[in-house]
Amino acid sequence: MNDQTFVNPSFPQQTIVQLTPAQMKYNFLQVKLFS
Repeated sequence: MNDQTFVNPSFPQQTIVQLTPAQMKYNFLQVKLFS
């Protein structure tokens, strides 16, 4: 899976690299809820 697909498309590319573990966990949970 590509993490970019879980990030708000309006975010700059750099933000993907700078995601904190909490943000990644939140994004993962969002995907689990809406998949």
